[in-house]
Amino acid sequence: MLNFNLNANSFYAYMRQMQSQHKEIGKDKADESRKHFFIGELEDFYKGLKSLVLFPALVVEGFQISLSDDEQQTKYRESAFCVVFDYEQHSDYEQQIDCFSKSEDIGLEILRRMAEDASESVCPINITEVSGVPILNETDRYAGVRFSFSLSNANVTEIDDNQWIIDN
Repeated sequence: MLNFNLNANSFYAYMRQMQSQHKEIGKDKADESRKHFFIGELEDFYKGLKSLVLFPALVVEGFQISLSDDEQQTKYRESAFCVVFDYEQHSDYEQQIDCFSKSEDIGLEILRRMAEDASESVCPINITEVSGVPILNETDRYAGVRFSFSLSNANVTEIDDNQWIIDN
């Protein structure tokens, strides 16, 4: 299994795979002008992207990396994703709650899959500090849940001599 905490490419490719393999958020791929998967900050998603979205959608946010100070260095990646659904009527609280419920179910399923894949990774990954908060955009009529989390695993601490030009 791929180390999806290796770098940005592996992380986003893994999250795109989660979206494409999930039955609810991976369906209806025929519409090329709209899509189920976005990479970007939640604020960008809020700013008029609804015409590009094929709901339900998975929005994967940016990340922050930190390293531990100990001898066996640990790499931490903090990130978040949102699962969002649209609804029809403004101020329809039942539809909003339904969006929250479906988003929570899908988000927790994604996290369960991540945990399973993390345990099978060539470099085992820990998933910690998971939390979820509801999000609501009444103007564009979509709602969901934003899940934040931290990934951690051992970081390579040896210098790769192949990456350096060394004059002798």
